[in-house]
Amino acid sequence: MTIEAHFRIGGAPSGVEVVVGSINYGWIGITPSGALEMLNNGTDGSQPQITSAASVTDNQWHTATMVVSGSVMTGYLDGATIGTITSKVGMPGSGVQFGVAGFEDGNFALVGGAVDEVSIWSRALDAQAFAAPTDPYQGVESGLLALYHLDGAGTDASVTPVAASLTDASIYWSPWTWATPGDGSRRTINAGAYLKTTYSGTRCALALDTTANAAPMSQVSVSVDGMPARSYPVSGSIPCAPPAGVIGPRHSLRVSVKSTSEGLARWTANPQTQVAITGITIDAGQTFGAPVVYPRTMMIYGDSITEGVRTLGYTQPSDTDRNDNAVEWSAQVASRLNAEYGIVGFGGHGLTVSGSGGVPALPTSWSTLYPGQTRSFASCPDLLLENEGTNDGNADAGAVQTAERSFLTQIGGMCAGTRIVVMRPYAGYQWPALQAAVAAVGSRNIAMIDTTGYLDPANGVDDTGLHPSANNAVSYLAPAVLTALERIISANPAQNYTYH
Repeated sequence: MTIEAHFRIGGAPSGVEVVVGSINYGWIGITPSGALEMLNNGTDGSQPQITSAASVTDNQWHTATMVVSGSVMTGYLDGATIGTITSKVGMPGSGVQFGVAGFEDGNFALVGGAVDEVSIWSRALDAQAFAAPTDPYQGVESGLLALYHLDGAGTDASVTPVAASLTDASIYWSPWTWATPGDGSRRTINAGAYLKTTYSGTRCALALDTTANAAPMSQVSVSVDGMPARSYPVSGSIPCAPPAGVIGPRHSLRVSVKSTSEGLARWTANPQTQVAITGITIDAGQTFGAPVVYPRTMMIYGDSITEGVRTLGYTQPSDTDRNDNAVEWSAQVASRLNAEYGIVGFGGHGLTVSGSGGVPALPTSWSTLYPGQTRSFASCPDLLLENEGTNDGNADAGAVQTAERSFLTQIGGMCAGTRIVVMRPYAGYQWPALQAAVAAVGSRNIAMIDTTGYLDPANGVDDTGLHPSANNAVSYLAPAVLTALERIISANPAQNYTYH
């Protein structure tokens, strides 16, 4: 269970004043010392409580959240934990009533402040990685029992929502990037993975499972009706409603993985960087519909320069704030080709070296989403790009050639009709070894792109000189790659070409 409320108060009260409370269960309130307090009527008649160290009587808006899971109660103030009780915590019984700005009988009223956005949930909201909401709840979120916007209506804004089936044609999932572990969810560790759908109505919410996640949290970008995307750290609920003023009975939704952290465990059965979608809900009586799906498909394997590392800068404390796959060359090229695409890029990754988060070298990992989840090639891509080799710069050239040949032989055997394009790493590392591997495989379905001169530091790179800025990737690098690809795509029959 979760109880959450926004509140403000301009001075310490003379006695306890209740923000949200039930005489028979407990309350969230302000003490005479100015602290936030959460009290629970325990299972043994005691009253365990959590009290903030900081005062909240500064007349600024704060968010108080009480999360109860089993016999454990955790209190949050503005997203930060203020305390945890691990025993004798009670749960409300059937028919328990709660009051807002006081108990349900009006006593202990909050007379020196205000309350807004009160929500009550049937689940422990974001117990593993709690973050205070940055947008009002929609009223259609999974597990939401009651929602009061307190905008003058004083009515419950929650409804019985319509939930999407994550397995039917109304949702398109980017190919080769999402696991279906059997619990009804879809999960990915790949920056650039996306889903898209359409829906009617004006309310929409995503539900996510964050139990495995750790900080810094992976981030997703949400775009409705083609409007500029908003980015959110993964949390139990993320809004996906249309922006104010957007007209039309139906809306197009696109949710993409913006960034995942290179410093967390990726290659485990329950990755810390995963984005786990468990549901999409919309207003009562509304419907989901299939999105536009392009017929061409494309897959890209690479390293951090494919993942989107440091496209937004390199001084931000959190790498998830520095990275954005949407403005990397890989996503830009695929989008400009009007292709549905899967991007598999990991920092530090190579043909002979493991990548960040424990991802094995490409010849071993190419067919696995993460341990226990196979990457299905029941449908093969029309076009496959490979940009690996930068992180193999110190490896033996013969070992790189052997690894590249192994990868090309494996993927070529799996997807015999796929046009494969091997790119020179932008910094040129191991290019002769890659060329030798392509020649050794001898497939007319493999082409090469010589990227010499594509990555110009004058157009923006990070302090390593390896990672392009968003401007460099979008305005210079992607157009150069696209020009070369268009030559290859138009070539008939397929041959081994090197394009400059």
